[in-house]
Amino acid sequence: AVFAGIAFWYFSIQKTEWAVVTLIAWIFAFQVSYTRARAENEGISCEVGYFARAFRIYTIGFLGLLGHLDWAMALVLLGSFITTLQRIYHTFRNLSFR
Repeated sequence: AVFAGIAFWYFSIQKTEWAVVTLIAWIFAFQVSYTRARAENEGISCEVGYFARAFRIYTIGFLGLLGHLDWAMALVLLGSFITTLQRIYHTFRNLSFR
């Protein structure tokens, strides 16, 4: 809901490029949780990566309060993307040795 609200706000103030960044960040935020769930479904503990849910919320909240919401969304996008790749790699590496 947070990402949807921020994206809607960006659309309302005609910052379409940041709305798109926010929506893509939302997708990757879901992917972080999804990759962990799928790995744990296979019996692999997957708590790797830097941008867990709490860190994403803290980043948005802290930088948003400082007036840098644009940079917060860009950082969440990049961090969530990297964390998703880390979790996929971790899962693949652990499945390959079974």
